[in-house]
Amino acid sequence: TRPLWQYYVIEGLEGGGFAVYIKMHHAGIDGGAGMAALPVIFSTTADPEPVEPPAPGKETRSPEIFELISDSYAKFFTQQREFYQSWPDIGKAIAKVGQRVTKDLANPPKLLPVAPKTLFNASLSSQRSFGTGTLPLGEAKAVAKLTRSKLNDIVMTVSAGALRRYLEMRNGLPDGPLIAAVPVSLRKAGNADMNNQVTVMFCNLATDIAEPIRRLEAIVASSTESKKRLEDIRDVIPTDMTWIGAPIIITGLARLMNETKIADRLPAIVNVLISNVPGPKQPLYCAGAKMVHYFPVSIPSNGSVLNITVQSYLDNLDFGLIACRSAVPDIERIVEFLIDEFDQLKRQAEGTPAPKARKIEIREAKAARRSA
Repeated sequence: TRPLWQYYVIEGLEGGGFAVYIKMHHAGIDGGAGMAALPVIFSTTADPEPVEPPAPGKETRSPEIFELISDSYAKFFTQQREFYQSWPDIGKAIAKVGQRVTKDLANPPKLLPVAPKTLFNASLSSQRSFGTGTLPLGEAKAVAKLTRSKLNDIVMTVSAGALRRYLEMRNGLPDGPLIAAVPVSLRKAGNADMNNQVTVMFCNLATDIAEPIRRLEAIVASSTESKKRLEDIRDVIPTDMTWIGAPIIITGLARLMNETKIADRLPAIVNVLISNVPGPKQPLYCAGAKMVHYFPVSIPSNGSVLNITVQSYLDNLDFGLIACRSAVPDIERIVEFLIDEFDQLKRQAEGTPAPKARKIEIREAKAARRSA
């Protein structure tokens, strides 16, 4: 009754065409696995070879409670065995961490600041706001090359600039910089397993810096340091864990968070999640129709109600922003700021003067343009 994956066909889009909304549970899939799942209904040609209908399968039944418990315990003990077999790698990771601690004592690093409390650090309602926008991938790569940075640094910088301007507009910009949680793939090259192989690092978004190039430099420094520390333990981070009774416990905690609205009172750990997933480089087709954009629809959470996910497709960087509607009712504003921030960053990287940014008041908000 609760499938872990669903496909919706949405017709009647503005300008014609249709959309396919793919909904998958994050417990069993991450961005890399999502890319591997695209061939289920998409093809690389407008006229794919016909597929024979599947043969009638055996009648299925739901597993009994004792079967579920037995399978869970078997998986649990298998993971314990794998944990003990990984001790040599764990020892190497501990040695690397020890070396870095020694270096830190000799030359203390600038620690990641504490995340400030913002309007994004609120309790989650049942309503969502969703916005989309597209940046040219080729131009973003060119800016990264000019500034000696990475594409992900460009995504982080324009996102940070957009969040800075949005919080200014809402009179909620904190003095300290926002902190982003950034998913990092643990997949080996060519791995297409249908599971979750991802961890998270934290990055200073430097939203206290108005000038785009200086903000980019601060973000590069923070992300580089976080990547170095993650690399020390990357090979021993578990990607598959069994916890007896986890669904019951996690569901109970989620309901408790929702009913008590405790996220409104808890201190902030991070302010926003920003994810960048490499996508297809060749055109994809569905029933002969060419896919124009691939906008991600990700997950907000209690205490961090805004999620910015970027999916590359052909020469597009397709942004999908989703948030709790109560906290961010005008999410299209952030999308507008994203586009403008990239233009300013590009101009500065190329050495051309940028026009003065216009101030936008909340009362001037217009309906968001829809992309398909």
